[in-house]
Amino acid sequence: MDITLGETHDLKFETTVNGVPTTLAGTPTVAAYIDNGTTELTAGLTLTADFDGRAGLHNVRIAATSANGYAAGTNVQIVLTAGTVGGDSVVGRIVGAINIERELADSIPADGTRPTMRQALYMLTQFMLERSVSSTTVTVRKTDGSTALFTLTLDNATTPTSITRAS
Repeated sequence: MDITLGETHDLKFETTVNGVPTTLAGTPTVAAYIDNGTTELTAGLTLTADFDGRAGLHNVRIAATSANGYAAGTNVQIVLTAGTVGGDSVVGRIVGAINIERELADSIPADGTRPTMRQALYMLTQFMLERSVSSTTVTVRKTDGSTALFTLTLDNATTPTSITRAS
């Protein structure tokens, strides 16, 4: 889940014993870990055990603001730091994750080289949303709608049967 810095996000998770929804007990708490860091972040996190009175359904509200220690371009994992389920400790269990403004890169690889997954997704998305055709040239534009991202060449201007990347 990708969210914007400053946004509040609700993350639901469940706890069970032998497939039966079970209360998260023992004064449960959560913390956030940013990227691969080992510092626990607790600001802006609110855990509601047995959300809406439903045993085993829980909610973590994340106020992902810079004042609470969150930053754009980061991955955040939410982890239980205290609590038990059915008498067993659940400390260390990951209950969910968010990404904060991990937008697609505004770069693509050189022609003839393999794109990353993010680059490929960006290229495909822009091809679907922002392109123009003039004779045998297809220009795919960046998200601003005016800057060229890459161009493609059609084999025929009226009845094309193939397309290749030109730049």
